[in-house]
Amino acid sequence: MTNRELEVLRLLLSGKSNKQIAITLGISDFTVRDYVSSILRKNNVGCRSELFAATLKNITPAESEKKGRLQATSIKRN
Repeated sequence: MTNRELEVLRLLLSGKSNKQIAITLGISDFTVRDYVSSILRKNNVGCRSELFAATLKNITPAESEKKGRLQATSIKRN
């Protein structure tokens, strides 16, 4: 994933809406939508809930305890 996609992913995982992500990153809602679509496609999932599940599946218990929270970097990079 690109650095920008990782930024969007981190905000998605923190529960932000597309509009909130757009405001945070200073981009349009439509651009956020495109990034989200790209993230879903690159992770072979169809929706945000599947993305969250895939993220949790890719985090080992030791990793989550060590970091104390979910990290978007645990998602595979393409």
